[in-house]
Amino acid sequence: MASLAGVLISVIGFGATLINLAKTSSAAKRAELAATKTQKSIRLFDTVADASKAVSMLEEAKRLNRAKEWKVLLDRLSDIKKILVAINIENSLLNDLQTRKIQSSVTQLATMEHVLEKAISESVDPDDPLQIARTISKQIEKVYAVLIELKQERTH
Repeated sequence: MASLAGVLISVIGFGATLINLAKTSSAAKRAELAATKTQKSIRLFDTVADASKAVSMLEEAKRLNRAKEWKVLLDRLSDIKKILVAINIENSLLNDLQTRKIQSSVTQLATMEHVLEKAISESVDPDDPLQIARTISKQIEKVYAVLIELKQERTH
């Protein structure tokens, strides 16, 4: 009888342990989900901040172009390109269209860098500063569109 009671107590104790284990496992899964959601939120915030910085720097690039500050403009385009490359590489939040827009801007910035490097090396102004201004404006539109889309995701 005493051994039957011991077995019964052991079975009840084992059942209680299984129930607590299930609760703990469920809590761990919820914590993991919350951590993942927080990481995604932080990544989104960082991406929005980086895209905002890129747009501001592109606006500055337009001003530098107007002022014919070619060497400073060249440096600024390089800095912007680095930010956009980082956004593309480090971010799984972008959809395919957003990724293509960012990559297209990187390509356009690289082309402008080449034009400016050539002009600077020849100690002349670029052939078509107006085209540079138009190209920068188009890149502002692309990056700003991605920025707006990301901001909308933050509110959902």
